[in-house]
Amino acid sequence: MVPEQPKSHFPEVMKFYSSGEDLAKDMGVALEVIEQTHEEHYQAAKKTETQPDAGPWPAYPSGKSWDEAKITWVCLG
Repeated sequence: MVPEQPKSHFPEVMKFYSSGEDLAKDMGVALEVIEQTHEEHYQAAKKTETQPDAGPWPAYPSGKSWDEAKITWVCLG
């Protein structure tokens, strides 16, 4: 018997949603926005599989990506 796994190691920052609709509602956006963003990331990932060094965006840990960054990363410290 496998022991039940915890839902999150960080319960104070992780939240469970039973549907994308619930997530969209909590975020205050239309479900279509989440669906479109997911599709854009998926298509970029598929293109990166076939052309890993041809994309216009830097990829981690190396190479180039076709996935345009949607978030501005900020280093605090």
